Amino acid sequence: MDFQDRLIVAMGDSLAAGEGSPDKPGLYNTSENWKGEIRRTGTVKPVLWESPQCHRSKISGPARAAKSLENRHTSVTFISAACSGAQLWHLIDTRYAGREEIFGSLPPQTDAIKAAVGLRGRPIDALLIAVGLNDLHFSTIIENCSTNWKGGNCVAKPACWPGGTLFGKYIPPDMTGKHLDCHGSGGIADQIKALPAKFGALATALKTKLPTARSVYLTGYPSNVFKGGACGSLHFNGVGISAGEAAQMHGWGLQLTQMISNESGRHGWKKPVDLGPLFDSHSYCAGWNGKLLPPGPNGWFTTYEWSWRTQGDKFGTAHPNAAGHVAYGNAFRRAISFR
Repeated sequence: MDFQDRLIVAMGDSLAAGEGSPDKPGLYNTSENWKGEIRRTGTVKPVLWESPQCHRSKISGPARAAKSLENRHTSVTFISAACSGAQLWHLIDTRYAGREEIFGSLPPQTDAIKAAVGLRGRPIDALLIAVGLNDLHFSTIIENCSTNWKGGNCVAKPACWPGGTLFGKYIPPDMTGKHLDCHGSGGIADQIKALPAKFGALATALKTKLPTARSVYLTGYPSNVFKGGACGSLHFNGVGISAGEAAQMHGWGLQLTQMISNESGRHGWKKPVDLGPLFDSHSYCAGWNGKLLPPGPNGWFTTYEWSWRTQGDKFGTAHPNAAGHVAYGNAFRRAISFR
């Protein structure tokens, strides 16, 4: 009987890192203002992360997938450089402070993995990547829609600053390192158009820095997160993410998923893991139990209130919770093949 030692590597953003599903949830006291916005007022028990700087969890989907591949004939070495908030350039050539800058900025993720596998370049049996959503500034879109007191199309409005004059003063464009971070008018349509060039740069970086990667698997994102509209503080007093706005977000999410599929085919990567259908019946409000209670078993997303309650911040909002990461990990497990 042959024995195998597999190397599985994860890179990317909050989805790959495990934001919303910490190793051990904390417990925080919070208060809420008249707009439904929450702030931390005290710590009962601190949250624990495998990497506090990246909000990286040992129970993320990729980590679960790697662990599930172990058996009496196969050992698995798992390495993750995934970091919450990362954009494509943070995988390629740009340092990143992390979700919480603790130990100084972090090297580009391809460089970190290259150093971890050693100078001889141990073969990477499966490289798991989730990236692209932050390049669309989707968290800003969610924030705009959850606080859209002045109305307007919060999904399509500019979510980043493309550079120019504001109140008679020139303000430079948003940048990620040396790269332009805001394209066109700053709306989501222009950011999506910029993604193919970024994925092309990622493909070049992988070939140059991680040439021993045998298989590359990208993942799409749950696209219908707010199916039917938001609840709780994200729909406070009827102001917030409506069913119509949720449907618009879903439409853009489907476009992102299709682009990830197209780019995977263009660069010879494996068929992406599509989380959309898997999460469709487990949307943000599917497990809503109230502001001070965790989502029920049918809810696979961390709510705004529960993120503050268990992480002491808002960053877990609309990310898969522990149940969601179990499903995510199983999806990756089914996709990975060593043939």
